[in-house]
Amino acid sequence: MKHLKSLVFAAALAVGAIGTASAAPVATAPTATAVPAATPAAVVAAPVAAEAAGPALDASYVPMKPTAGIGMPVQGGMDFQPQATELGQEAKWLNNAILLPLITVIALFVLGLLLWVIVRYRAAANPVASKTSHNTLIE
Repeated sequence: MKHLKSLVFAAALAVGAIGTASAAPVATAPTATAVPAATPAAVVAAPVAAEAAGPALDASYVPMKPTAGIGMPVQGGMDFQPQATELGQEAKWLNNAILLPLITVIALFVLGLLLWVIVRYRAAANPVASKTSHNTLIE
């Protein structure tokens, strides 16, 4: 068993070494890109910066301003914090109106089954155990 662990360890090291060797960057000679002398560098770099920024440069996006007491924790609170968006309010409603009652019903059902099994199959109610264990006819 000791030799098997050594083999597995050696294989893992070998695979790790192969993975790091293949992940190493390949050194290549830098290629020069031809930029016409009449084109300023800022004009060439501007489209690249706009593409990298993506939708953040959309003029219709306006960030929300913080509102006191909304989206912030409340001292001694036991529920979700007040929601700042309509989607957050819907999520809070889904939790409070559907999920919590459903979880409560399931937990009470399981508790009832557990209590029934405890009462039904206690030793005082069954002084003589059934012969279901090692019963050839049943098995």
